[in-house]
Amino acid sequence: MLLFVVIQDDCSFTPALQQQITQSLRQQCSPRHVPDRIYSILEIPYTLSGKKMEVPIKKILMRMDNATTIHRDAIRNPSAIDYFVELAETLVLE
Repeated sequence: MLLFVVIQDDCSFTPALQQQITQSLRQQCSPRHVPDRIYSILEIPYTLSGKKMEVPIKKILMRMDNATTIHRDAIRNPSAIDYFVELAETLVLE
């Protein structure tokens, strides 16, 4: 399971912050909610209507065909998708 977080400008994504996120999820939710990896991203992709693009991101990370997964004219911030496309190429899915 992957977790993507957007860090505020006055913070930095350190191992201590990763540990804090992990501990908070374990305590407030359950150990099952602790992600395998945490990634810091610049922005979350949104549709034009303001919804987070969770399903298309999942399909990108599952290496489904980007031509049918991504419709850039339906994305408010299309450059945000590029990170996930590049990440999918480096991930080894199990």
